[in-house]
Amino acid sequence: MKLLRETVMLGALSATLAGAPLVAQGEERIMPVTDPLTLKECGECHMAFPPSLLSASSWRSVMANLDDHYGDNASLPEKETAAITAYLVANTGRWGSPGVSGSSAGQPLPRFTESQRFAHEHRRFTPDRLAREGIKSIVDCVACHRGAEQGYYDDD
Repeated sequence: MKLLRETVMLGALSATLAGAPLVAQGEERIMPVTDPLTLKECGECHMAFPPSLLSASSWRSVMANLDDHYGDNASLPEKETAAITAYLVANTGRWGSPGVSGSSAGQPLPRFTESQRFAHEHRRFTPDRLAREGIKSIVDCVACHRGAEQGYYDDD
């Protein structure tokens, strides 16, 4: 009975922590992309963004609209699209909700930069400040967070 109770408690703790940012040496860590296909295909044009930054429905919407991927054609063969979508959806987390949802026909694609958490964390970074510091875009994570590709988003 004791073993069963400990197993249930461990399972509950794991479920609670799933998708939550990790803390390592006082730094916030968001699990980075670990899937080789996702790293290759998404990382070809930009940093492969962590799955936990969007909700499952948002990732489905992004992946269903690769022919118009924020103004670019990022189309992939169906098999690769399905595999990447499955990886992203299976690894979503709390960062993606609330405040960011999937798009519907004719609506803009979801952006993790529109989440309440992102807006709060980046409230000091106005377009003028980004330009002065030579940062091309607010989603150029590695420009400010040197460890972003490893999941570390501490203020560098």
